[in-house]
Amino acid sequence: MPELQSFYRSWIDGSEASDKQGEFLPVNDKFCSEVIARVALATAEQLEQAIESGLRAFSEYSRQSIGDRAALIRQIRLKLELERDFFEKLIVSEAGKPIQLASQEVDRCLLTLEAGERECLQFSGEMIPSDMGIGKGKYAFTQWVPAGLVLGFTPFNFPLNLA
Repeated sequence: MPELQSFYRSWIDGSEASDKQGEFLPVNDKFCSEVIARVALATAEQLEQAIESGLRAFSEYSRQSIGDRAALIRQIRLKLELERDFFEKLIVSEAGKPIQLASQEVDRCLLTLEAGERECLQFSGEMIPSDMGIGKGKYAFTQWVPAGLVLGFTPFNFPLNLA
């Protein structure tokens, strides 16, 4: 199980970013106000690096097979199952939720990942009969494909499940 660290730096392109400015935001335990960690505040340059890294990753991952995508989600789900105690305790400290609600949030995230894994393996387009003229006996279909990089902010009230 991972341990809570003192400082969390930004991760860009698979490695810790160097924090030249060294600005960190304290994260306080919601029950005792003690600082439980500090997280790096990304610079504009780091944000640009993260976007460039995301675009490179999109180019790579968008070509993966549906089986590979499902396997990646499965690995994430299994790792979360192994480390659920850590995440429950972190949600309690960071978000101030009772342990029962933190446990439910982990359960919901696991279900979301499981549904995502299953969804990867299903055909999710439309079958359109084109049964006329030269299309007699044939069908057309649509297929969902990755569209691009997504940037967003996640809400604080369900930090694990909504990320």
